[in-house]
Amino acid sequence: MHCKKDEATIYTLKYDVGKLAAGGVDNVSLYAEISNNSPIPEQGDYMLDIFLVIEPLAFRNHVVGLPFGEKSMPKSVIDNYVDSIVSGRIIDDKFHLLVNDMMLDADDREKATDARFY
Repeated sequence: MHCKKDEATIYTLKYDVGKLAAGGVDNVSLYAEISNNSPIPEQGDYMLDIFLVIEPLAFRNHVVGLPFGEKSMPKSVIDNYVDSIVSGRIIDDKFHLLVNDMMLDADDREKATDARFY
């Protein structure tokens, strides 16, 4: 085998984002991947990576990665934490801007990203 199997992902949660929050765009989802391989163990034993997916587009955009929690956390506590991050910090009054950036073509997307962060 010429590839290494990654067994760190424990599970994935899918959040379907409403058209209003997505700036009028249909078929917008957030995928929250929870793994037990935090790159910063002193900040948490788990890693939460959130990806934005718009169904007509053939890619997903990494939104944020956050280390959190302790190994002994029950799944219900992990789910509540992820729910709070998605509903309280990701889907906010500016979420539609992130969706709009993804809808741009590749050149325009790069320019929009540069303008926003540099």
